Amino acid sequence: MKRYLLAVLLFALCPAVLGAAEDERLKKLGFLVQEGLVESPAFSTEDAAGNPVNFTSFRGKLVVLNFWATWCPPCRLEMPAMERLYQEFRGKGLEIVAVNFMESREQVQAFAEEQKLTYPMLLDGKAEIAEQYGVMRLPETVLIGRKGEVLAKSIGYKDWYKDDVRELVGALLGGEGVAHAAAAVATPEEPAPAHGYGPGAVIGAVGLVLAGWVAFRIRRGRARRRAG
Repeated sequence: MKRYLLAVLLFALCPAVLGAAEDERLKKLGFLVQEGLVESPAFSTEDAAGNPVNFTSFRGKLVVLNFWATWCPPCRLEMPAMERLYQEFRGKGLEIVAVNFMESREQVQAFAEEQKLTYPMLLDGKAEIAEQYGVMRLPETVLIGRKGEVLAKSIGYKDWYKDDVRELVGALLGGEGVAHAAAAVATPEEPAPAHGYGPGAVIGAVGLVLAGWVAFRIRRGRARRRAG
């Protein structure tokens, strides 16, 4: 009888333990974990092809909601890795949704074609969606659970196809995703570029990030003045 009660107790505690483990994994990967249950704001807009899109249509999937712009170097750098993640997990419940900040449909379409990006590209011409999600800089990415709850936020560049991120996505999608990520063989399609981390490279990268941040703040200020 005691063994039966212990088994029941352990079974009841398992969801809480798994939730804590996922939180720890998110934090180790640099995510800001959402405290408490917060529902993701709903919105309606158009995609780059002019089709109407309601964000509630993605309910039931794990959503990577990415805010970006073509003039933002870190945004451009991380999007090919997002495409690879999308191709691996799209059939298992993952959806990547890119929300463009205040650029034209033509700009977004041209960039997506140039980079061969296939995940949904949505327009935010008046920065209203960014405002709803409290976006303060680019890139900024919100991770949303299958029930529409905000799980975490990532600010700045992230390598979305490195092993630990893929394992996290697999864990959030369920056992099938975990097994798929663990079994995948790392066979890069092209050689990884060499990275230089000397003082000049660091200063240049910081300058690009600051330039993108300043441009973002200026454009957002203009949007607020127009809305007012």
